[in-house]
Amino acid sequence: MHKTLFLTDKNASSHGSTVHWQAWDVPENHHSLPALVASNLLAIRQEHATWAYEMGKTPIQGRPLAEQLLIHADLSMWWCSLLYERHPKMTPCLYTLFRLRALEQLMEAEHIQECVTDLEDPIILQILERLCQKKGYTLTRQATKRRQKTAGSWREKIYHQLPAPLRALIRGLHWLFTIKRHFPRASLTPRQNCASIVTYFPNIDLDQAKQGRFVSHYWEQLHSLLNNQHRHPIRWLFIRFPSPQLDLAACRKLCQTFASKGQDGFSFHYLEEFLGLADLLRAVKNYCRLAYKSRQVEAEFLSKCHFAHSQLNFAPLIYKDWAESFRGWRCLERCLMAEAFARYAEEAGPLQWTIFPLENCPWERMLTYEIKARNFGPLYGIQHSTIRPTDLRYFDDWRVFQDKSFPAPDRLCPNGQSAYKQWLEAKVPSQRLYAVEALRYGYLAQAKTKVLKSAKEKTLLIVTSFFADETRAHLQLFVRAYQAGLFAGLRCLIKPHPYLDPRQFLPPEIVTKISIGTDPLPNYWQKNCIVWASNSTTAALEAAVLGLPVACMRSASDFDLSPIQNIAGLIRTASLADVKTMLAKAAPLTIAEDYLLLDASLQRTERLLFGEK
Repeated sequence: MHKTLFLTDKNASSHGSTVHWQAWDVPENHHSLPALVASNLLAIRQEHATWAYEMGKTPIQGRPLAEQLLIHADLSMWWCSLLYERHPKMTPCLYTLFRLRALEQLMEAEHIQECVTDLEDPIILQILERLCQKKGYTLTRQATKRRQKTAGSWREKIYHQLPAPLRALIRGLHWLFTIKRHFPRASLTPRQNCASIVTYFPNIDLDQAKQGRFVSHYWEQLHSLLNNQHRHPIRWLFIRFPSPQLDLAACRKLCQTFASKGQDGFSFHYLEEFLGLADLLRAVKNYCRLAYKSRQVEAEFLSKCHFAHSQLNFAPLIYKDWAESFRGWRCLERCLMAEAFARYAEEAGPLQWTIFPLENCPWERMLTYEIKARNFGPLYGIQHSTIRPTDLRYFDDWRVFQDKSFPAPDRLCPNGQSAYKQWLEAKVPSQRLYAVEALRYGYLAQAKTKVLKSAKEKTLLIVTSFFADETRAHLQLFVRAYQAGLFAGLRCLIKPHPYLDPRQFLPPEIVTKISIGTDPLPNYWQKNCIVWASNSTTAALEAAVLGLPVACMRSASDFDLSPIQNIAGLIRTASLADVKTMLAKAAPLTIAEDYLLLDASLQRTERLLFGEK
């Protein structure tokens, strides 16, 4: 019997055997690709991690790809590329890749002979056409009147149409004149018995900074532990991150103040300070070699862009990330970072230990390589936030921990049993794991024991995201619900991420009727409120730990990055009906006591860094 599958991105379809490209709620007997991705997530995630690792080991033109793309003696740009990083937000094509893989599995399971689709994306259609040719299927396209719209300004559209090397040149010159020229070359003198912390700056306590004290929101109580021990003088190395509160000049001045006070460390430097003229030239030379080599191996690489048991070649989908990783600005940026880390490690000398906020970013691999290549003490990755099953970057193929050429830290340090169990299930060796306290969430240990204050009126606390797409979707639904009168009798308070102003997503007439919070998030926790969180913000977890009613936005056309997605009873919102359910039924969630380790004494962190007392 000839079986046909209809692939659609419309909200409704009259066909019986239909698969919906982006809808979650579909008619009975229809398939939802987002739901299929969710149900097969761990298997597809493992396929993807395996491909990323094995691709680096795959011989191309007689040598493994990772060796073809070396930037230092044994450090490969492959391990530092967008393709290996697998960040759902840095490489949004990954969600499309996972949906296509789920579609291929469905077609095989149902013995499909023909696929009829109304999708318009030319890249997706190209991949489907090649897949159908290999499997002997028929692909039929249905014409539609819709036109694809591309987001962004005309400048962004022109920029992204430029060849990758030209984009690298433009961004490189911009970086040179707007960033690097403010950072003269620094030098370090090796110091005995010191340790190093590499972290983002300037997410700090500004009140403490005015008093000359450095307290990072990434490390919180660790500062007290370090100051109480006085065992190791601390070198702080900062990864620059734009801040709406402080410009670059103010940040540099703070670093100088912290160093002169010497209360929270003796060395405070930005990574850019370790790039001199010779280092810049070496980085450019490495970039040129990678750009040339990537062109040489490109055709053979693209032919191998498929999982082990799949005929779905996703090369057209990831091609832009390939070009950006090895010929674009990301390649040049990471060549510069690699040189800076090399100079820092060389000049810092032997260290008692080095720690960093673990997120499996490329700069972490560069740091790891330089410290371990010199045998400059142990290196620990301290889990920064939370781990979601969909945060692909946290889940490497298990073989990386047996591969001496792969830059992995000595210990991965989860901040609770949730992360610990996820890593164990992903086959991270138990001897490489060491659970420490949730440093970023240390305040919750005290907040849990206090009675939360009560406000005069019931509040809907809308906590938005760092990511613009999530915040936009969240506030669009909020506006619809507000205009429908669903929040009558409620005080509506929006607590945005400090890096993203929510007013750009709100009509002016609504901005004047609601409150927008600017204080730190803990100041807004109160008894009689419902916390309505964007999809990925970790504020949802904090609210749940404190026993507050909480609901989360459902992802639209992306992975579900909610930090509490697997907690029973969580209400998800995507429609007005969902908002009504939230207002009527939102309740505190049951979270395991060891989900996060909230011991304020930091005994485990102390043992890791200083050994037994």
